[in-house]
Amino acid sequence: MSRTFTQRGSFSTFKLNHDATMLVRALNEIGYKGQKMMNTMLHERINVEIHKVRQHLKKMAGPLATTTVPADGGWRTSKNIHIRVGDAIKVHKKGDEFTVHTGAKLADAKKGVIGQRKAKLAHIVAKGIDPFMYSKKLPQNIRSSSRWYKASGNAIDISTGLKMRQMHPGFYQTFDFIEAIRSGVVANFDKEALAMVKALTRAAGFVVSGGINVGQLPSRSRSMRTSDTSVGGKGR
Repeated sequence: MSRTFTQRGSFSTFKLNHDATMLVRALNEIGYKGQKMMNTMLHERINVEIHKVRQHLKKMAGPLATTTVPADGGWRTSKNIHIRVGDAIKVHKKGDEFTVHTGAKLADAKKGVIGQRKAKLAHIVAKGIDPFMYSKKLPQNIRSSSRWYKASGNAIDISTGLKMRQMHPGFYQTFDFIEAIRSGVVANFDKEALAMVKALTRAAGFVVSGGINVGQLPSRSRSMRTSDTSVGGKGR
């Protein structure tokens, strides 16, 4: 039976478009480059939400947050899965569209950050994985997890214990980090943008009435739209 916690799915990406036509027009009328300023503000808000999520992921890692498994036996350095995912979160801007993801590059956005054993780490953190059988072809020496390295001091260990156990217990310490970023941006950006426009309008010597009000703008002009949040995917 599946015990995965999130309902949204595990693709670790979303695209965001914001069309604040009336706010941009107001900025243009008082001598600012409205769309450029809105994009800058939106970029800053996304980065604020990314920082919040990274801090939460760090708390989830607990005492393993500062543990780094050193390079050894041809393996690169390794960290706790929550830290790996948090470090990989980035935002790409193309035109007026922003994509938040954990891929090595934009083309890898839906796969997200990949572990040294080719596991889709971002998907695992977002959705979890159910117990599964270890491969019968496990090598003699395997890479230690950050938890085992902290306990044993061994960056590389033998696989005898895993072979005897036969089954991975699954992963359920999940956090839909991409949804947390998306919802944080949507909840905060419009009111911040409106406050900024009002302040700049007053500074320019205009009288600000109730005319510049997010609630009164046409829906198309104040829509925060997100896309490419398809559900699905597996961590392995």
